[in-house]
This record gives sequence, structure tokens and C-alpha cells, in this order.
Amino acid sequence: MATVKIDTFGGIAPRQHPTQLADGMAVTAHNCRLKTGKLVPLREPQLVEGPNILMENGLADIADAQSMHVWRRANGAFDFLLYKGVTWSAPGNIAADDLTRIVISGDRDGDGTVDAPVVYMRDPVAGKTIYPIVKDPIGYPVVSRVAGPIDPSEANIRYTRFFYTWVDKYHMESPVSLPSRNAGTPPVDDDLQYLDGDSIQFAAISDIPELAVSIRVYKVVTGTQEGRIQFVAERDKDAAAASGGFSVTVKDEDAGEIMPEIEAPPADLSCIHDVPGAFYCGFSPSMPKTVCFSDIDLLYSWPVAYRYDVADNLVALAVTSNSVFALTEGWPYVLSGTAPESMSVAKLAGPAACVSPRGVCVYRNAVYFVSNQGLMVIANSADAGTVCQNLTDKIFTKDQWLALNPSSCVMGQHDGALFLYFTLADGTHKGLTIDLMDDMKIAVTTHDEAATCLCVDVKEDKMYFVREGV
Repeated sequence: MATVKIDTFGGIAPRQHPTQLADGMAVTAHNCRLKTGKLVPLREPQLVEGPNILMENGLADIADAQSMHVWRRANGAFDFLLYKGVTWSAPGNIAADDLTRIVISGDRDGDGTVDAPVVYMRDPVAGKTIYPIVKDPIGYPVVSRVAGPIDPSEANIRYTRFFYTWVDKYHMESPVSLPSRNAGTPPVDDDLQYLDGDSIQFAAISDIPELAVSIRVYKVVTGTQEGRIQFVAERDKDAAAASGGFSVTVKDEDAGEIMPEIEAPPADLSCIHDVPGAFYCGFSPSMPKTVCFSDIDLLYSWPVAYRYDVADNLVALAVTSNSVFALTEGWPYVLSGTAPESMSVAKLAGPAACVSPRGVCVYRNAVYFVSNQGLMVIANSADAGTVCQNLTDKIFTKDQWLALNPSSCVMGQHDGALFLYFTLADGTHKGLTIDLMDDMKIAVTTHDEAATCLCVDVKEDKMYFVREGV
């Protein structure tokens, strides 16, 4: 059998005329890899058997999946989570129990709109549980002094407002309710007058969420005009909902911890990623130019103060080190910092629009994304700092690149290479393998595979994809 030996091969260069190709370049290099400059065959994908496949939110056929994630169990086994729409996954942030968690955000049911983000939890007994991140507050407390109206001649009359939060079985607390109103028809929007040590009656709560285990009562500490809101009492769900309501003895010296400032995220929060420092980032299509951050260690609290605006509509986010890269319909941005309340925003060289939310991946602290100009990379340069470069401008002409239909791209990284899967305008498919060399050099070959979605299992260093038509 005849063989061909090429010591150093630099991949294809379709924008060059064959007579102008440099040594080590080719017009066609198909189904091969160029690892360390050596020409080797592309590995044949293997059919995976064994892992459980969970087709979520009405997905009926694996071939219709647009997103796939690995959900690993504590014992090392894992499931595949498949969705009809474009979704993102992030690890859970609690490690003090035996539950395994994964955060899912995006369009889970494939209807073109973003669904409220959820946490998938696997309980050793109950199995899979899908838990919402967004927690709605309950209505305002309706209160009265058990002893009736207070005598105006009383000394040391106090004035306060009360608030509710609710707590679930995982000890996650909801945002705070509106301030209390005094009992009446309708309830009176005013402070409650009382004496220290009085018993306060709370009307039955009719809108306690199903996930709630208990209700926590807070009040403004007496004598502080703008005062701190501190804990007063906690009642279980049934007691708080009882028809007669419940009562609480209120004594200033018994006030407990200050109420946590829980702020619910937007209902359509999407593209959630974990950031070093125990917090998360994401963005909401209803606020398309705003990058949101969570509280530290509180996945369900996303304060308004931790939101940062950019000038262009967001398409996707990517995270490396302590930086969040905002990929937009215009210019790319980087938000850097070690705490959600003190991120700094910088606009990178561009414009370089991201055209495919699934055509984004991170490798070696660099962010790669597909634009209509080519394959872009955001990385640190010793001379220029963080820069955005077009890696393929010397390989493909703009027309050649656009012919690939970049907005259709599904991209993943594995084994030192980027694997790109395109669906062309005529419905056919074309794939690229881009081997990542040193000094921002790449070698490009083509391949036959067509993928509807993919994911990478970092633990086992394997990439999985759903083959088109399977």
C-alpha cells in the first residue's frame, strides 16, 4: 500500500490559489487531524451505550435536540440531559449535602422563548427533582394589635412595619414582601402603633407557595427612621395559613438577625455560568444589554446593584479566570473582578458580532466564537493586553466563510482542537476541525460529521454529540 509522509502540514488554505500554496498546505484535507504538525486520521466517533438519556420538556426524538449536557452523579455515573432549545448548564454551588446539582438556563422547550432557570437535583431517595431559582415574594402582612387600638396618652409608643419571607426545605429564602398594612377593609397603608412586648395578630396568609416550609417575620427596629429590618419570628407553613392567622409577641430586645437582602433574578434569566468567587453571571432577553451577577453563594439572589450595561444586545457569555466575556451583536466586552459588586467593564477591539450562541467555547483561558467575519478569539496578548482577533481571515475569504452559514454553527473543543459543525443554506452540512497551535496559529481541515448538539465531559475528557439524522 502506498503511503504519503508529510513532516509538517499546516492545513487547508482555500482562499489561496493552488499554485500559491506554501509548502505544507493543501487545497483539501478531509477527515484528518494535524496534531503537532503531523497528519493523522480523524478518529471515528463511537456510538455511546449505557448512560441514561433524559429527554426533557417534551423532547420526543434525540435527533431533535438542540442542547445536551452531562449530569454527573456522586458515584461517577452520569446522565445526558437533552433539550429542544438552546440551553446552558452550570454546576450547583452547594457541597454540604449528598445531592448532585446542575443549573440549567435557556429555552428548554424549544418554543423560541427563554424559560425560568431551574436547578436539577438528584436525591438518593426521591431521585430527580427540578427546582426553580426564581422565587416570588408573598403578599404583604395584614396586622393588628391584639389588645386593640392604643391609648394616645401612653408613653413610649412605638411605630413599625412588618415583612414576610418564605423558606424552602433547602433553607433558601425568598425575596421580601411589601411592608405590612393595618387590618381594615381595605387594609390601611400605615405604620402599626404598639407597645414593647405587645402581642401582634397576623392575618392568615393565602398565597404561600407550595415549595415553602415556613414563613419568617421581620420588622423595622423601633427608633430607627430608616431602620434595619430584623428577624422577629418563624412559623411553619400550616400555622401561617390557618384561618385564624397567628400571633407574635414583639419585644425590641428580642429582635434577631438583619433580614437578608434577597432579590429575585429576572424570570427569563439565561446563559448562566459560574464565576470563580462562588457567584454566577447571566443575562435576560428582556434586558438584552445588561449582564447580571448573583450574590456570593446565593444562586437565587441577583441584586439590581450587581448589573452592568453594555452598548449592544447580548448573544452569549463566556467565563475564564476572573473575567466574564460578553459576546454581543456588535462589540465584545470583558467584565473583570473578584466580587459581583465591583466588576469593571471594558470594550474590546471590534466590532466582532457573535452570530451563534452555540458557536462559543473556552479553551486555555481563551474564548472562541463564530462571527460573520470568521472564527474570533479573545485572549491575552503580552503586547496589547486582552485582544479580539480573527483566526481565519488568512485562511477563508469572507465569502467562503459566509457560505458556511456561521449562524448555524455548533462548536466544541476537545483534545486540543475546535470542532465546528455547520448547516449550509441548502440544508447540507460541512464540518471544520481547527487544531490550535502556539502563538495563535491554527491548522484547519474538514470533516463529514453533522451534529445537532454536543457537550464535553471534562472529568473523562470526552466530547459527545448527537449526529444529524440519527
